Amino acid sequence: MGGQAKQMIDDGMVMVNQQVTLEKRKKIHPGDIISVQGIGRWQVKLEQ
Repeated sequence: MGGQAKQMIDDGMVMVNQQVTLEKRKKIHPGDIISVQGIGRWQVKLEQ
């Protein structure tokens, strides 16, 4: 699974807050919106 995610990032399929990210170790924060082209979109929430 991790290899597939890395390839998606390299291919420019992953966006964080509507910006393509090429960082494999990008920090994600509560409120960020993650989009993967052709798969879906999620908002990160803080779990307590």
